[in-house]
Amino acid sequence: MTVVATDKRAQRTEAAIKTAYESLLQASDGKRIRVSDLTAKAGINRKTFYLHYDTIEDLEESYVEDISADLENRLRSHSLEEYTHQRGLMLEVLADFFDSNRDFYTFAILKDGNGSSISNRVETRLVQHYGEVMQTVYPLDQDQAILLASFILGTMLNGLRLQMSGVTNFSRSELRGLITRLIPTGLSSFGLGLHFED
Repeated sequence: MTVVATDKRAQRTEAAIKTAYESLLQASDGKRIRVSDLTAKAGINRKTFYLHYDTIEDLEESYVEDISADLENRLRSHSLEEYTHQRGLMLEVLADFFDSNRDFYTFAILKDGNGSSISNRVETRLVQHYGEVMQTVYPLDQDQAILLASFILGTMLNGLRLQMSGVTNFSRSELRGLITRLIPTGLSSFGLGLHFED
């Protein structure tokens, strides 16, 4: 019984830490979040925070892991061949993630994407994962696969960032049309023999 009570208390504390972090990050204007600010906002002491996380970066890494795992699982729902033959499918998978996910995830990846530690780390993980997938299908070395994955995912995520933050006024369908023309054009110029269907 004590274990259950402790688990529930730990879960409440974990939720308080994450709620406080999310609130502080959204209001931070790029300023570094300090443990003292987070613990004050969460209504806990520093010792309690350190029972859950070693540092703020450790807390951020938990978000990176959660967001990356969710996005990777969604991307795995289709094969690379399907993405190649159904232009815009990957953009739709990414957009569906942001449409159906918590507001904070969307903020962390899209709206705070310019230089955000979480955004950069999630994008790096996705690029590494997608690069590995590309190597299983195309005759690419690791560097080529990473560069191509970065181009594809970066173009899509930046397009979504611009659209969802209101910088551009493209509808989702207009954005899809532009990106599905831009990516194959860019990839064909790499001279790696990759072919995409119209």
